[in-house]
Amino acid sequence: MLTYFQSSIRFHRAATMPEQEVRAPIPRHGCTIERISYVLKDEGKYLEYTMLISTRNPAGADRLSETLTKTNAVTGFRISPPGEL
Repeated sequence: MLTYFQSSIRFHRAATMPEQEVRAPIPRHGCTIERISYVLKDEGKYLEYTMLISTRNPAGADRLSETLTKTNAVTGFRISPPGEL
């Protein structure tokens, strides 16, 4: 059974990771990106990726959280059940 999570990852605009690099760690944690979008926030100071992620192992979201916490370029992130983002 698939479990879904909504995720957002924020970067300073000048230090934004390309989409390809944002996508790279997701499968390593047993997760799949179903959809991805991005938006500039706070008058263009930040770029934020928003994703719908699926996994067969919900612990993958915990491991992804640990990876994002250790990624210096990430200024903020959120991983939550659908409808809570």
